[in-house]
Amino acid sequence: IFLPYFMIKINAGDISMNYFPNLTLFEFLIILTIVSVAFSGQMLHEMIDGDSLSKLSPKASRLIIWIASIISLTIATFSLVVTQYIIFLPVVFFPFGIMYIFRKSRTDLAGRSSLKDVGIILGNLTFFYIIILIIAP
Repeated sequence: IFLPYFMIKINAGDISMNYFPNLTLFEFLIILTIVSVAFSGQMLHEMIDGDSLSKLSPKASRLIIWIASIISLTIATFSLVVTQYIIFLPVVFFPFGIMYIFRKSRTDLAGRSSLKDVGIILGNLTFFYIIILIIAP
């Protein structure tokens, strides 16, 4: 998401120190929020797919996901307060959903109320929100 944006900024000649793109505070906060929410989503994805994060103990996995979600929540809330962009409001709720899922240590990756089902629902809601942002004027 942000690498093409950097390429456009650099090609337009909007650079600082002859290398880095020159970002305003608003641009920087938007990119930082996207990166932090994507990171916490990736941690959830690692747990759902049974990859590296699920190899840890359930408490350690829960702690890592909570730390990622709290960092994401802090950055998104700060961005909402500083920029006053209402588009950050739903982004603030994503980490709450992830923290609610992991309010207790989970190991049920498959089954009746599996973690994978919850992850699919959260992913679809995120996708729907991005589509709305693209369509909205």
